Amino acid sequence: MVVMALIALALAGFAIGLVVWGIVLPGAHAATRVEQISTYGFAVQAAELVAKQESASPFADVAERIGGALARRFARYEEWIQCRLLGAGVYRMSARTFLGYQALGGVSVCVLLVLAGARQGPIAILLGLIAAAAVVGAPVIVVRGKARTRLSAVDRGVPDLIDMLVVTIEAGLGFSASLQAASTRLGGPLGDELRLTMQEQELGTSPREALEHLHERVPVPPIHSFVRAVLQGEALGVSIGTVMRNLAREMRVRRRQTAEERAQKAPVKMLFPLVFLMFPALGIVILGPAIVEVTSKLGS
Repeated sequence: MVVMALIALALAGFAIGLVVWGIVLPGAHAATRVEQISTYGFAVQAAELVAKQESASPFADVAERIGGALARRFARYEEWIQCRLLGAGVYRMSARTFLGYQALGGVSVCVLLVLAGARQGPIAILLGLIAAAAVVGAPVIVVRGKARTRLSAVDRGVPDLIDMLVVTIEAGLGFSASLQAASTRLGGPLGDELRLTMQEQELGTSPREALEHLHERVPVPPIHSFVRAVLQGEALGVSIGTVMRNLAREMRVRRRQTAEERAQKAPVKMLFPLVFLMFPALGIVILGPAIVEVTSKLGS
């Protein structure tokens, strides 16, 4: 019985490792420039090459097939996962492959724990279901947290991008050249997204489509305002310098409003630690000696 439990735990760890491997490996240093662009379908030959490389892994091939079968029934969940994967910067894994890893990990852990504790009956089934839910939910939590952190970093970096574009455009550069210069100087997630946008344009995508793809990958309000202002200015024939100056002013106002909003939320957020952590400790320190003294006098 102990040996079966150890085997089940080892296989459960292996299943969790497969899921984490499927999430972390695509973001490794082996991801090249052409492979990133081929995810969005702009280079057919490169996309076929990447597909062959990914299909070389038996786990990825099986996961993709299982995920494709599940995606037919959970289309909305597939779209939600795809948005989170793009937000987290996981470009080489599709939502269907992610679903396949989830299904493989959850079913494997559930079956193994049920078999290991077959004599326990309903308890083994309950533990298997709980473990399967944990294996299925853990990758989603990881991807969602990574996407939230990455999108927050992009949100904070957009005002610096706008200021840099204003300076370079007023210096005489065009919008594409200014965006190229900003992409080489900015780091972090925003710099990565800008470089990916410029690479799309180098492969033949129009600037309008490249900006729309940027908005799809990074659905945050500053990027939405930036893309909308650039596209509207281009459609109406407004000078891009005027558009960028107005957008910079709007971004500064928005940053100030965001800081004021966070400052107003701070007292409410501090209320719960005060009530549940600090006030009980203060009550024990202040009222503890008095309660002990009153109790001793009443007892005597």
